[in-house]
Amino acid sequence: MLEVVFKRHEDWVRMVTSFGETQYPEDIVQEAYIKLNRYIERGTIVEATVNTYFYMILKSIYIDLCRVRAKHQKVSLEDLRELTYTDYSEEVEAWEAVYDKIE
Repeated sequence: MLEVVFKRHEDWVRMVTSFGETQYPEDIVQEAYIKLNRYIERGTIVEATVNTYFYMILKSIYIDLCRVRAKHQKVSLEDLRELTYTDYSEEVEAWEAVYDKIE
């Protein structure tokens, strides 16, 4: 069954790209192969529906990736340069001294 899906590899990559994914379309397709194989091993799908299942898996992985990206705030390099450095060496030394007394 996987062979049927593998034959359309480039189509699947283009499809993921059409979802809007430009950074990791190949990775999403590869992950979808792994998930599809698990479904096949469990006997969850039949050959007639393998392409439909694969499409749904691709879409699901892409949506999950979008959710992860939405949770993480992007910071520009300019913003990073504006951050100030705080020296915590004195606090670390104090905690180490406390820890040494506890032992």
